[in-house]
Amino acid sequence: MASQESEQQQQQEPQHANDVEERVCRYCLSGPDDEDGEAMGPLISPCLCSGHQKHVHLACLRRWQRMVLVSQPTHPAFYHDDERQHRCGVCKGIFTCAPPTRHELMQSFTGPELGAMLEDGCVIGAHDAFSEELENKLEEMPEMFARITSYDHWVRSAYLIASVTEDDGKSKVQLDDARELDAFRSRLSETLELSVRGTRYRLLAESALEGVEQEHLGSALTALRAPRELVLASGHAAGDCGDDHVCAVNLMRPCAYGPDAPGPSVQVATSAVRQAVDAAASRWPAVSREVFEHVHVAHYVGGPCDEQKIVTCIVPGGQRGWSVVENLASALELAARRARAGDGTNGIGAGSSVRIHSLKSATDLNGLVGICIAYDSSAGRWLVRLPNGSGKRVKCENLTVLVNLDSPTAEQGEVHATQENGEAASPQARVLAFWGDARWSRTQLLGEIARGHWGLCKGNVCDIVSVPRARRRGLEGRLMYAPPSEMTEESLRDQMREVREVRGRRLGELAQEAEEQQQQE
Repeated sequence: MASQESEQQQQQEPQHANDVEERVCRYCLSGPDDEDGEAMGPLISPCLCSGHQKHVHLACLRRWQRMVLVSQPTHPAFYHDDERQHRCGVCKGIFTCAPPTRHELMQSFTGPELGAMLEDGCVIGAHDAFSEELENKLEEMPEMFARITSYDHWVRSAYLIASVTEDDGKSKVQLDDARELDAFRSRLSETLELSVRGTRYRLLAESALEGVEQEHLGSALTALRAPRELVLASGHAAGDCGDDHVCAVNLMRPCAYGPDAPGPSVQVATSAVRQAVDAAASRWPAVSREVFEHVHVAHYVGGPCDEQKIVTCIVPGGQRGWSVVENLASALELAARRARAGDGTNGIGAGSSVRIHSLKSATDLNGLVGICIAYDSSAGRWLVRLPNGSGKRVKCENLTVLVNLDSPTAEQGEVHATQENGEAASPQARVLAFWGDARWSRTQLLGEIARGHWGLCKGNVCDIVSVPRARRRGLEGRLMYAPPSEMTEESLRDQMREVREVRGRRLGELAQEAEEQQQQE
């Protein structure tokens, strides 16, 4: 009897040892620690699988979910809810650990630093390789197709983020007849939910169903008669900002007004300004109409969305160096008010673009451009916002006004603050009016950044003061790009590798030159 128990125990011990050995991640085939002793995290059982398929590292599961994401487009209209993100491909069971949101996965490619830079006042610059790729596609396309693409909006572009609007997750649905209402009912699940482009929505007790208890929503919906408005809410986790709306305008495309030039015609642009002047003059009857007419309005093609109307205006001046205003009439009022805020000394007003010169003490500031913020009459100095974001108080005689900043062919012009006859020039206010803009969800833009299409940086006054052709060049050395990853497109990855190799060779040459110089000394 004892002999039989001993044999059974000996048989069970190896089996127990094998069970221990089986506790490896089915993705990386490692245990809780890798071969170098580095902690890989605990092994979890996220589904119904058993045996060798039972355990995974959470980090490995997340890596798999990232790989699934790479195969999908970034535009929300084209990606879908891939069940591999939340369902095991072996046992078909749903993972017990909730999958990360698409926004969280995208941010894992770009890093939190770039994600945090998606805010108003930052600049989005097109990668050179991305621009070259689009230019090649445009050359290969028939002219008719090239005109209807939006590629021209992205090539060599520099977009200033005008606003980031929080998404409350709610969508209103207008159902005008019985057919639309029946079709809507048929798409809802038993839990009154539906999936649209990978996002799950649930029906709310709002609008036509206002005040209905949750348990009675289904019967109330059945009893509804068209026309009705219903409200849906997306099921995103609290605090996820992936559906925030990012709107930006292109600083690189001032309107040229040619026969085939993009943007509004001269007549349309002139009419828009006239209507804005009328609106401003009616709101401020005590102010001469000429004050608003004197404001210089520079028209830009802002982006592919709503190209037929002015959607955003930028007014130089203010604490940051510029202000974003939604409509042209309000922009004219603000620009005119800023230009008259000072005493008109030497033709400079608040919002004037200037270059510093002839300083005796802070000589390192000579040659820098900036925007005048406020005038200190007691000291006779202007507070100038500089490219690094700091302010410097400068006398009028040390400032040169920059003009002709918005022409498509402009070379940056300068005039002295006083006219040739010694009289003070009249400050001219300036407004940048953008016809159309570019729009992304935060998650979509992070995806495009992860692919290597765009870089990000903080905006500064140089982006407003420079002429259009120089603005993209002014981003060199400032733009931050996402690190190479599974999301990076092959052509961009090749160029990044070439840049790193050239930079490495150059650093090696500089080190060798320094060493040779030391030896000679």
